[in-house]
Amino acid sequence: MDPRWIPFVKGLIAFCLGAVTCLGFYWLRLRSRNRLTEYHDDLINAIRDEQAQLRAEVEGRVAELEDRLSFTERHLVAERERPLFPAPIKVPTPV
Repeated sequence: MDPRWIPFVKGLIAFCLGAVTCLGFYWLRLRSRNRLTEYHDDLINAIRDEQAQLRAEVEGRVAELEDRLSFTERHLVAERERPLFPAPIKVPTPV
């Protein structure tokens, strides 16, 4: 081998080692992202289930509050229609 090619071969070997190392790290990163995505999917599904339960509970409470408010409104209307004082007694006068 001609000694003039030695620096080129060394550079080529260094480039190949660097490229392989970078590809290995990239592959590990992609692999870890897939694992994290699966973990995140499970976490997201758990959060969605909890949100659905809370939403159902809140909707039930809102319905109960609507019923109570409706009852209170009817009660206030009935109180407003009832006279505050009894009707005066009509006594016939002699004149």
